[in-house]
Amino acid sequence: MASYSMDIDFCSDNLMFMRFHPSFLYEPGSVILRSEDDWCFALNPDNLLTATGHRTLDASCSMIPGVADVPYPSHILEVLFWCIYPRPFPCLDAMNFDQLMLFGKAANHFCIHSAVALSLAFLKKHVHQHPKDLLAFAVQCGYDCLIKEVASTEFLNAPLIEVAGVLPDSLFKAWCLYRDSKANRPAECLTQ
Repeated sequence: MASYSMDIDFCSDNLMFMRFHPSFLYEPGSVILRSEDDWCFALNPDNLLTATGHRTLDASCSMIPGVADVPYPSHILEVLFWCIYPRPFPCLDAMNFDQLMLFGKAANHFCIHSAVALSLAFLKKHVHQHPKDLLAFAVQCGYDCLIKEVASTEFLNAPLIEVAGVLPDSLFKAWCLYRDSKANRPAECLTQ
């Protein structure tokens, strides 16, 4: 059976110095991550493996040996890590746009596929209010479906200077071609 790996082994002597999130308390064998606001999350390695595939967490720069420091706040990680357990997904309705973007970035960072799908579903609700931000996010993460969503909004007619700084050259050319011939060409050309 495969296992989730860390670059440095965890020493249980460090437990007394750690503040664990109440929903993710330490059990022997847990993978431990620490949020940017200093909360620790003990995760079941089998669940993490199932949700992400085999991935190594780099704990070499951590202040606590064997604990991976991650650049996200605990309120985002709490919702994210609920997605690796067999239970209903958390509802993201209470999150504002900035929190949804951070959740989406964290889901992409950890490759938690169910959380990625969840974040995209909720981010698409903001495509008309924040098209440029979502376009940049889609390009950064490689989410073709979100690029197509943005292309289907009025943002397609935004000044090209706004789009040029967001899209790589290959996509910018496709964006311009689609924009010029949108009546005759489907949005799929943007990702081919």
